[in-house]
Amino acid sequence: MTRQLLSSGLLATLLALSACDGEDTTATGGTGGAGGGTGGTTASTETGGTGGTGNTGGTGNTGGTGNTTGGTGGTGGSIDDLAPLSDEFDNGNSISDWHLLHEELGLSAPYTTLDIDFSADGKLTIIPIVSGWFQSEMAVFLYKDITGDFLVETDAAAIMKGTASDPPDQQYNSAGLLIRDPASPLQAQNWLMYNIGYQAAFIGVEGKATVASQSQLILIPTNGANAGRLRMCRIGNTVRMLRRLAGEPGWTETHTFPSTFDQTAPYSLPEAVQVGAIVNAYYVDGVRTEHDYIRFSRVTAQSDCTAD
Repeated sequence: MTRQLLSSGLLATLLALSACDGEDTTATGGTGGAGGGTGGTTASTETGGTGGTGNTGGTGNTGGTGNTTGGTGGTGGSIDDLAPLSDEFDNGNSISDWHLLHEELGLSAPYTTLDIDFSADGKLTIIPIVSGWFQSEMAVFLYKDITGDFLVETDAAAIMKGTASDPPDQQYNSAGLLIRDPASPLQAQNWLMYNIGYQAAFIGVEGKATVASQSQLILIPTNGANAGRLRMCRIGNTVRMLRRLAGEPGWTETHTFPSTFDQTAPYSLPEAVQVGAIVNAYYVDGVRTEHDYIRFSRVTAQSDCTAD
């Protein structure tokens, strides 16, 4: 009987150890020991021995606790969804990545030359015919579609046609940037412009707001500088226009839409707009323009407008 009890206990232990890690498994208890043997026929009857109590089955091992929280991954750099739209103008084939407004509208080309990395290495070069951005009149516009808040920057130069780098000397011969409402009817244009070049009577920058083809322009001298970095920074319905000329330590905000343009009717920009490069040759086509690049980036705060 003792051997039978030991065998039952051993069986329970083996069953417990075979339980899988991580699972609560209860082994079956051992079978009680058999009763004592039957007494002889001539002897008084013996009471059979009390059956042995079966061993309680062992509790299976509790499975190990797995790692609940994975290691925290490293913080990746933020991805600017607008950066891929930028163009350094060092590959002539990138011209196919841009829209040309006159082609979209089925109009004649307002230039004699428009190329990338051909007339000048690493530049967008445009030689316009007489044309300009004023009221319902339109000129060259090379653009991309942008949605939401953004910053667009260029390094632009307006150069007297036929010279290497002299400033133009004809009114409203300039180069710069433009933001346009794509739903603008031809006779009710809505757009904002910022450029550098010869203005009404001096070399300077021009900020212009046009709503329903009514234009208000504000001109600021640049002490003869006909080239420089220009920015337009949109946050909501506010557009800041900034310049940074050679030798200047930082960005100067010269115009802000709508507050600077107090004679312009109230207007809210749509979420999606056209943004890109423009040139003006309003009365005389005496200019050649060069853009070193156009860069787009996403902004979320006013401080982003002046950050480098």
